[in-house]
Amino acid sequence: MFASGKLELLMIDLAIAMVSLKIMYIIHQNAKVNHFQLWILSSIEWRLNEALTEMQKITRKTDMQE
Repeated sequence: MFASGKLELLMIDLAIAMVSLKIMYIIHQNAKVNHFQLWILSSIEWRLNEALTEMQKITRKTDMQE
């Protein structure tokens, strides 16, 4: 009887530890996805700013020619 009580507590502790590890893993994966999304959005923003600068240069050149 005494051994089964200790085994039961051990199994509960093990289950809690496994759930905690799973939650930490999910949070880590979510952080990686968020970082990747930020990297993609930053790249898009950088390209848009670059295109806007080029358009402004072209507009200035055409305004000077008129």
